[in-house]
Amino acid sequence: MGHKKVGLNDPTFPLFLPIVGNFFFNQKKLHIMAKQLEILSDGEISKLYDLPKFDEDAQLTYFGLSNTEKTAMNQYNRIFTKIYFVLQLGYFKAKQLFFVIDVGKVHKDAEYIRERYFPQHLLKLSGKASKPTRLEQQKVISSLFNYRIADENIRAELVAKAGQLAKIYSRPIYIFRELLNYLEQKKIILPDYSVMQKHIIAHALIQVKFTRRQFQGFQKDNRCSIQPLVAFV
Repeated sequence: MGHKKVGLNDPTFPLFLPIVGNFFFNQKKLHIMAKQLEILSDGEISKLYDLPKFDEDAQLTYFGLSNTEKTAMNQYNRIFTKIYFVLQLGYFKAKQLFFVIDVGKVHKDAEYIRERYFPQHLLKLSGKASKPTRLEQQKVISSLFNYRIADENIRAELVAKAGQLAKIYSRPIYIFRELLNYLEQKKIILPDYSVMQKHIIAHALIQVKFTRRQFQGFQKDNRCSIQPLVAFV
């Protein structure tokens, strides 16, 4: 029985192959290309990733707490930490993102929360919660909405998904949009833009380009069967 021919879009074709013949993957070139890759404009990045700005109606909506959310808030002892939790919660409801919040820079929102839930407490609202507290609150909020934070395993999943999309789309913006849909469907929190740009989309595009060059080399040598491909993995 003859060997099955493997095409670039075949799911059995490996996306990541380190070396073929005399072609060596240049890590420095990968870094430069990833750094230069432009996907979104500055305005688009700001619209997607910046803190939301709430008017009074938005404050009423997003800083409103269900009984479950009040229980989660009340696990913290300090009023400042409770307010910080409600800030993180409200901004997450609006954008499904987490932020390193400087309370002094969102004073109107923080003061609204204080007046709404802790009117008897007068305190100076400035500064940030500690990193352990901030991350712990993010885990609580993610759990409330059944969202997952993009840890190392999920990022690997996103790289694989981006690799599949890079075989279909040549323009990075299309890959980015498809990944946004994928993240929303899977209820995964959107990673930082630099992670999406340099470590997921650029990496996938470069690897697909690299793989195509490898595949062309295989075609020239008439070595496109599964066995030689597997030997290089």
